[in-house]
Amino acid sequence: MTEVKGNFKQREKMKFRIWVFDDEKMIRDMIGEFLREFGYEVFCFQSPAEIAENLNVANSKFQADIVITDIQMPEMDGIEFVKRLTECGFSKENIAMISGYWTEEYREFADKVGVRCFDKPFGFKEVLEWVKERRCEA
Repeated sequence: MTEVKGNFKQREKMKFRIWVFDDEKMIRDMIGEFLREFGYEVFCFQSPAEIAENLNVANSKFQADIVITDIQMPEMDGIEFVKRLTECGFSKENIAMISGYWTEEYREFADKVGVRCFDKPFGFKEVLEWVKERRCEA
């Protein structure tokens, strides 16, 4: 394995791994199933709190190539999660934030950090194209 940044490692000859975080089960399941149809390894979570304490663990279960996260979630919101990810060295270019309730504060944060934004409802093909671009750049 090749060290990329922090404790995140680039896995060679393995499926491209995507984490999806959304407190709405239907949305996370739909995103997960759609991306799996294209051969991606997708793990869906209700909240970033489920894995946040393991972000620095050098274990392949806690590594991802791409993160797609909702903003408004219980326990830990998407803003806090994105801050933690980038502090751990996760590439901001491989993070997307999704929301149906963008506030000025959320937009400013996303613009400042440089993550991709998707408005709910979004087109799954739009998300897929963004994922494919990220994979080509990996």
